[in-house]
Amino acid sequence: MRFFLSVVFLTAMAVITGPFSLQALAARSLDSAVQECAKYLEGRFPKGTRAALVAVSGENQEIGEFVHRKLSGVLVNSGWFTVVERSAAALETIAREMDRHLNFEVSQETELSIGKQLGAEIIISGSVTRSGQNWRLDVHATTVETARRAAQWSGANIVPDPSWASLASPRSAGLSFAGDTLSERDRRTVTDSLRNTMQARNIALELDENAAGVPAGGYVFTVTVYREQLPPAPPANTVLLQSEVTVFFSRGGRTLAQAGPYNITEMSEAMTARRIAERLAADRVFFDRVAETAR
Repeated sequence: MRFFLSVVFLTAMAVITGPFSLQALAARSLDSAVQECAKYLEGRFPKGTRAALVAVSGENQEIGEFVHRKLSGVLVNSGWFTVVERSAAALETIAREMDRHLNFEVSQETELSIGKQLGAEIIISGSVTRSGQNWRLDVHATTVETARRAAQWSGANIVPDPSWASLASPRSAGLSFAGDTLSERDRRTVTDSLRNTMQARNIALELDENAAGVPAGGYVFTVTVYREQLPPAPPANTVLLQSEVTVFFSRGGRTLAQAGPYNITEMSEAMTARRIAERLAADRVFFDRVAETAR
């Protein structure tokens, strides 16, 4: 009976996770992750499928473009997909060359006939994001005809590629916590909110969780939390935590922008951290000031 239930459970999981693949094993190189991703995509679509790799986004544009080139090269050289060009620069170059043919600027012997560009059957895009000391790559494929998400692959624990050291990176901002001690999990909740919100608002600051490593005069976010436990409130005698949270954005010790103080009352530290993340993400005035200052 136990064996039967295990089989049923695994079968159900296979149905649920059909178009999704998660590779979160030991640390691996970017080359290895890209190869794994390509193999997964080849298993999802028939050979010859016309695919357009449109973009790989990230908190660092240069790193996103680097990963895009890596993945594009693997997909082209594998020969499984018919990869169609969709980058603006390449299409502009093709258009200029076709104009030369139309204007009879080339010899008739080498003149090309004007044909139609191949249409993509699937669109492949992705994102590369920092995850602790390593990185995470998420890639998904969408069918053009139906706009259906047909495949998604995620790979975690990707060690930084050595070539990234030579890429121009955005300015960094350190992150520190002050006041009452937060657990590692609660710090991660707040950190992820801060990083994701900056990325969503196109603020070109790379968040460095080691504030001590930020050069003198660099930008620093400081999250200050003070908590106190309120007396049990009748009739249920529920114990609540009341917190005052302030986020300072400074440079060289001088405050440039301030969020809060947020006054939050919750039943647990974990719920408090979630509310901090929510209030921070919704603080448009604070992030407008950060963007203006860091521009």
